[in-house]
Amino acid sequence: MPFERRRQRGAALVLVLVVALLLALAALSLTFTVTLDGLAARNAQQAALAEGQAEGAVELAAKVVVGSAAAAAPGAPSAPPTELGPWPDAGIPVLVDAVAHARGVYELEARARVGSSTVRRLIIVDARAAGAPVVRARP
Repeated sequence: MPFERRRQRGAALVLVLVVALLLALAALSLTFTVTLDGLAARNAQQAALAEGQAEGAVELAAKVVVGSAAAAAPGAPSAPPTELGPWPDAGIPVLVDAVAHARGVYELEARARVGSSTVRRLIIVDARAAGAPVVRARP
């Protein structure tokens, strides 16, 4: 009989250890899943913020370019801006590179980086046209 009790205790110990191991694995799995979900949410938030900043930067730069082209005297040589921004008052800490292709036609490119997310926006502005139409090109 004493041998039978030891055998039952040994089986109970193994069963308790297996249950404890399964609970530990479940806790580890849950922690890993929550961590990954948190990282995915943070990356999505950073990407959305970077996208908004890049969009806002090229739009503000387009307004500056169109305004400076409208203010320039017709036929007067104008020095095209090569870099515009940042606009901290508008919450846009992004610089925009401006390249003049022809008189009044600019290529504006913004690169916004927030955390590990980088967003690039490129637009072409024809400041000579009425209403300054903007042709978008998204890489």
